[in-house]
Amino acid sequence: MSLFEALPKGIHPSQVRVALKSVIEKHLEANDMFDDNGWLTLGFYGY
Repeated sequence: MSLFEALPKGIHPSQVRVALKSVIEKHLEANDMFDDNGWLTLGFYGY
């Protein structure tokens, strides 16, 4: 929605950017997100 400039009033693109960055960082920092060989494991948030 941010890309199409169709966000609800009161929500700015910068807020969306920070929120997505936080989600990506949380996923990448999870202990069980990758196996011992560096492969991504199944599941939304780790195995």
